[in-house]
Amino acid sequence: MRYKATKRSMTLIELLLAMSLMSILMLAAFSFEFAGQRFLTSSERKTSVLNSLTFAMEHMQKTYLLQHGNFMDSGQVVASWGAGPTAALVVNLRHDDPANPTPAVYNDDVVTFYRWSAVTNVLQFCPDMVMPIGAACDNSGGPPADACCAVGLQGVSTQITEFSWICPGVNGALVGPVQVGLRGRFDPAKGVDSSTNPVVTVNSTFYAPGVSM
Repeated sequence: MRYKATKRSMTLIELLLAMSLMSILMLAAFSFEFAGQRFLTSSERKTSVLNSLTFAMEHMQKTYLLQHGNFMDSGQVVASWGAGPTAALVVNLRHDDPANPTPAVYNDDVVTFYRWSAVTNVLQFCPDMVMPIGAACDNSGGPPADACCAVGLQGVSTQITEFSWICPGVNGALVGPVQVGLRGRFDPAKGVDSSTNPVVTVNSTFYAPGVSM
């Protein structure tokens, strides 16, 4: 006995189920693509900030290695003002003049300084301070002005939101290893977002072989 095949049209329920399944698959694909893009953006921006902070840290470490002084006069001066979003920090480091090296004499040394502000999130470096250091440049009234740098300030980083410089004091002089910390984000003017504006922290310890203990 033979049965004749019959054509059956898709019911409304089957159509709705098929459309729902297709919607779920499309939503899953879109979500996967969106998550991947956010992860890629976060990774790229975090790497960008890390590179900026690492460069700043290496820059300061190389400068600190050239610090010239002794147990009683390390040639290092650290000054800070304010806190939080209005904080400012300046670090002066004395170097023996390479053009006229005098290891036992300090009053003819070259003075460099780093200047950072939480208002601008900018870290700048001066390789040669105007001498003698006058009232406008001695940190007594605030961070040194641009004119205090004899050769012009150099930009080091524009993404630093926090800067710490901790050094032990001995007999009134700042000597010994220095603990330096930097924190920054991709756009310091905007709030923290793990995907679009990640925070990066870098810490290091500096040593100054040029300061005799």
